[in-house]
Amino acid sequence: MPLASSGLLSSATRQAFRVAHHPPNISSARHLHTQTKKLFNAFVGHLTTPGTLRAPASTSRSTHSVAFRFSAIENKLSLPAQKGSQTAQGALRTRTKVDFHPAATTCATETATQAEFDKYFASRQVPDVSTTLLIPLAPTPTTRVPLTHAFAYDRHPLIPFLELSALHIDTERHAFRVKALFDQLDAAQVWNKGAMCESLGGARGASVLRVYFSGWSAHAVRGILGETATGWCVLEEERAKELEMRSWSRQCQTSALRRTALDWQSST
Repeated sequence: MPLASSGLLSSATRQAFRVAHHPPNISSARHLHTQTKKLFNAFVGHLTTPGTLRAPASTSRSTHSVAFRFSAIENKLSLPAQKGSQTAQGALRTRTKVDFHPAATTCATETATQAEFDKYFASRQVPDVSTTLLIPLAPTPTTRVPLTHAFAYDRHPLIPFLELSALHIDTERHAFRVKALFDQLDAAQVWNKGAMCESLGGARGASVLRVYFSGWSAHAVRGILGETATGWCVLEEERAKELEMRSWSRQCQTSALRRTALDWQSST
């Protein structure tokens, strides 16, 4: 009767014989090597293909999905919150455009600034002709007031009423002439046609009124005033070319004085 151990020994011997006489499966290893080589070649070819670095379509789909989700969330917000969100998006777009186009924005800003300067700080245009009317506020020729230098104060201690009355009459007459002159200017509506008036004087107050007629000739001003300003007013006409010549001569004189001062400093 055979033992159980002898049966187990014989089965183990048969399995070992099969393992020893059957070589390993070489076709599976070769298949694995071939598949690995194909994957590596496909990966290298994918990297060398143009357009490989472009974002895949899935990325754009995810972006659109995020935008859709954001719009869905925004629709659920209140009206003030929606307006604030839209304002923030608009500001972000504007900032992005400015960052992407700095040169164009700078040019547009400079153009707008120059246009504003031309509008609010327009350069004064010099007319071809202008006339100046000088109107004294005191009787001319002026004398010492209130008394003359030849008056003897030691002999007549009282106030000379005759001299004061004459001075008062001259002042009233002069005030009447000034009023009549300005009445004629108002009737001709010269202030609506570019005329300007300013006062000139010193520390004691105004003594002369200067009326500037821009674009008016002296003949045109005389046609309005007539003989009202004759004998006691000064009427001066200036041309643009004459003003340019005067300014040029002043510049020449100034430059000559500077050269003289520099020569004197260098010599000393």
